[in-house]
Amino acid sequence: MDGNDDLEQYSRIPTIEDLVALCRNLNTHYDEIKGIKIPYLKPALLIETKRGIRPKDIQDRIFLQRLIEQEQDRSNRSPA
Repeated sequence: MDGNDDLEQYSRIPTIEDLVALCRNLNTHYDEIKGIKIPYLKPALLIETKRGIRPKDIQDRIFLQRLIEQEQDRSNRSPA
């Protein structure tokens, strides 16, 4: 099974418009690459876009949660 089967298997797949609206309404951060501002969500907010039941969403949530935990561990070890 590949990503092309998602529309048949799952009732609703987020669209780019959904993600744009999410970026506008949440704490969006930006990086600049070659003069172009690129919006992105920090991992804690990105998890909110992965609340689906697709196996890939579940994998992404696990990865993002581990990433958040690693960042917290690093910040806890950093001298204040």
